[in-house]
Amino acid sequence: MTLWSQDQRFALLDGVVVDRTTRLPIENVNISFREFPKGTVTDRSGRFTLRIPLGRSIQLIFSHISYDKLTKNYRFDRPDTLVLEMSLQPRVIQSGEITVTAKKPFAELRAKYTLSGVEVQQCGEKDMEHKLRYLIPTIVKPYETRMLRPSQDFTLYVNGKWIESDFLNDIDPATVKRVLVWGGLGNEPPVGFSIIRGSYVVSIETQ
Repeated sequence: MTLWSQDQRFALLDGVVVDRTTRLPIENVNISFREFPKGTVTDRSGRFTLRIPLGRSIQLIFSHISYDKLTKNYRFDRPDTLVLEMSLQPRVIQSGEITVTAKKPFAELRAKYTLSGVEVQQCGEKDMEHKLRYLIPTIVKPYETRMLRPSQDFTLYVNGKWIESDFLNDIDPATVKRVLVWGGLGNEPPVGFSIIRGSYVVSIETQ
């Protein structure tokens, strides 16, 4: 369905993202431009709105840790509004050999997200900045957003040592053993991991 937009410089993409199998809406899908450091995230109803510059081809990337990445190309030459529905295929993660232990460390049990080194290395992005933006988009916002708005940044620890998040790409993804994330209501980080930037702590352990 196409509607007329009031902004003569942009077209609007107004849509919803659903699970291809269940047809249920997907929250926290990261939607980004390959060409520009802009994007958005779907809300609880799976909905999003994006402004697309007129007169140029744009490649949009739909990514979520639990779904296969999807890319779509768009070009608008008139300030229209395109209303659409996108569906993502649930993602199957191939894991390596699993070691069973009596119980997990307390800090890991309390983590909001836990990523293995295998997940980090196999997600397909080129560096740690893009890998974490793909795997945990609600935590790791685009670099430009974090630098301009400190409240959108996160606190980064590497092997227990705090560093600024703009040094994220100094980490070799091939050396990552696991990534733990704490933060949000009722999910405070463990002792020794204070929140310095934003609302979340990202701890990266390397070999």
